[in-house]
Amino acid sequence: MNSRSCNKFFTYLISIPAIAAVWVIVIVLNVPAFITAFLTTFSIIIPLAASLYGMTLFGRGGFVREDRFQMMYLLLTIAMMIFAVGEVAIIPVEFIPNGERFVFLVGVVHITAFLPLALGILRYVQRVMKTLGHPPKEVVWTTIIIIPMLITVFVIIMTRQLDLVESILDVTVGLVLAIGFGILSLGLLVLVYIFRRGLLVAPISLLYMASALFFVRALIWIGWAISLSNPLSRLIAIMGYLFLGVSFQIANCMQN
Repeated sequence: MNSRSCNKFFTYLISIPAIAAVWVIVIVLNVPAFITAFLTTFSIIIPLAASLYGMTLFGRGGFVREDRFQMMYLLLTIAMMIFAVGEVAIIPVEFIPNGERFVFLVGVVHITAFLPLALGILRYVQRVMKTLGHPPKEVVWTTIIIIPMLITVFVIIMTRQLDLVESILDVTVGLVLAIGFGILSLGLLVLVYIFRRGLLVAPISLLYMASALFFVRALIWIGWAISLSNPLSRLIAIMGYLFLGVSFQIANCMQN
């Protein structure tokens, strides 16, 4: 892969705030629903395209890899495809009567996408810590698990907005997503610290930013009842998917 291809990620990074700005205008000005629906397609096309692109980069050698880094990215491409399915599932929720009652089903699809995501990232974190002999695993894993739980509980207590969430299923699914992505975010932050002076810090930092955005998306759902079908939530998702897609590109360039 040539240097021109490797520099494409700068274009992708520029597109992130541009799309974010469009969505802010949509949210603030409350433009017609059909325009919002048109822009919603971005949140479907981006993860689907990134998944197919990532599969061409990391799936050529099969689905069983000794290289944990490549295996992590291969699992990320699978997760992105499932995320795209989840975003598609939001569309009927937006148009059917009382569709908000079924948002939890979209969350369940996202939990399904979270599983390969967690498997790839957390196993890579474990391998890196074992190889490099970093702090005791028990201390690190306890911190990674406990802190997201505390943050999630704190948000719920401080906002006191659980009464706005219509279904206990919404709360349950939202909690699982918030704690799950919180754990992933801290795990990736550990990797960012470990590789802070190396080349791998670039793609892993983008993975961290994407996971942190998904964490925020789940928090505002359970804390402020901003569901996954809300324009603000879709904005956060689009930025997260773009960060993941750019991370694919950089990781592939580094391997070549």
